[in-house]
Amino acid sequence: MHHGAEGADLNLIPIMNVFIIIIPFLLLTVVFAKTAVIDVYLPHEVESPPEKETEQEPGERTPPRLLTVKITDGALTVGWGEREERIEAAPDNSHLRRLSEALLDIKREAPDHREIILLFDSHISYDYVVKVMDASREITLERGGVKSRRSLFPLVSLGENRE
Repeated sequence: MHHGAEGADLNLIPIMNVFIIIIPFLLLTVVFAKTAVIDVYLPHEVESPPEKETEQEPGERTPPRLLTVKITDGALTVGWGEREERIEAAPDNSHLRRLSEALLDIKREAPDHREIILLFDSHISYDYVVKVMDASREITLERGGVKSRRSLFPLVSLGENRE
């Protein structure tokens, strides 16, 4: 009797069939993460005003005014220098349009100013902060039936309101 060392052939067809079925299934069910990026900038450092009021010498720069929007449950408060404007929240979010219009008035007053600081309470939802951020960045104007977008304050900084 002669015992040969013949190896048994492996049948790989069932395993290949499993892979052929699993790979397309996994590719179809995989969730690709969508990420949205919102650019946020740190505000420039503002110099403190001098102790004594003196006339400004030629060539000296006045410190820039900060533009802030405080976001609370019931209102938005726009601060620009000594001026403050309170915009009461509306259930239909029409107050966001009034915010954009108030910021447009400030933009007309200071066309080169590009920075805004949003200060919000810690319990304000992220979604609402993004809506206020969008309303602060640009406004849609309609003239003669033609709609156009105008940039307001594209450099947005975020902070927590600690009042």
